[in-house]
Amino acid sequence: MKPASKRAPRLRRTLTTVTAVGLIAAGCLLAPVAVIAAWAHQLSDTGRYVQTVAPLASHPSVQNAVADRLAAAAMAQIDVPALLDRTAKDLPGPLADGTDAIAGPLAERLHDLIHDTATDVVADPRFRTFWTEANQALHSQVTAVLSGRGSTVLTVQRDSIALNLGPLLDQVKQRLTEAGLTAAGALPHTDLRIHLLTTSDLITAQRGYQALHAWWWLPAVVSPVLTAIGIRAATRRGRALTASALGLTTAMLALQAALLAGRSSLLHDRVLDTAADTEIVEALTVFPHTALRGVAVVGVLVAAGSLAASRIGNLRDRRDGDERPKRSNPTNSPDMAHHSPGKFRCP
Repeated sequence: MKPASKRAPRLRRTLTTVTAVGLIAAGCLLAPVAVIAAWAHQLSDTGRYVQTVAPLASHPSVQNAVADRLAAAAMAQIDVPALLDRTAKDLPGPLADGTDAIAGPLAERLHDLIHDTATDVVADPRFRTFWTEANQALHSQVTAVLSGRGSTVLTVQRDSIALNLGPLLDQVKQRLTEAGLTAAGALPHTDLRIHLLTTSDLITAQRGYQALHAWWWLPAVVSPVLTAIGIRAATRRGRALTASALGLTTAMLALQAALLAGRSSLLHDRVLDTAADTEIVEALTVFPHTALRGVAVVGVLVAAGSLAASRIGNLRDRRDGDERPKRSNPTNSPDMAHHSPGKFRCP
């Protein structure tokens, strides 16, 4: 058996290594949490959220998607056969009998007219104002629900939060009436809702939001502290620094993949259409993607720098090791260079 005096240093080194690895791993795992917490804190600010989504009102994909929704809703309220029946009553017999033949073409022409009118409505500068104000009110109501303060205006249906486009639909009807389609003026008011946010468990979302909103800064502080302590405690700090940088990069890439998978899941449940939903999600996830890529690049650079420094240090140590025997050999000393072994004689 080995004496206790020899086992104690080895056990101490093992404990030190395990502690360093645990601290570095915890710091790397907390880094993605810090990014998500900062992102949630940013989105919880109504001003920043509105600043992010306001430009989307000028994007053609969003305008086309909203126009399609408005046209479909208005067309669904117009009963083309009933409209033709009312018109046929004022026509002579032969003409009244032929109204059924024009029902199809009339419906297509009517749909084109309504869609063109809806396109004009969303192309109007007032749509951008409506979009900004609606999203501002929506965000305030969402944060009220998630923070537990409640909301008297927000409507949550089927675990989804909807944006009401009813005022835009009223504008479409008004323009159709001004264009001569008097039947549009008699259509009732309808709340046209598009579901922008969905959640399977609103209570869980509330708890997560409250925790992140209150302690969003904590992971950003704890993560580098734990990593620095782990590197300081490691017996080989150069390798520990390299491992920390690579672990940080790996964690960021894993979160990037998770966000892309989550985006695919969100786009699977279409809100407007694929193009518009993609632009909305991309606008909302600019911050985490940029932060993740930046931190990953820094991790790669730190790892490369640490490896290069370690390699240079090893080469320097090897060179010093090769020169040390030459310096210690007395025959290579300048003081002994003029003596010849054959000239030494015993007195």
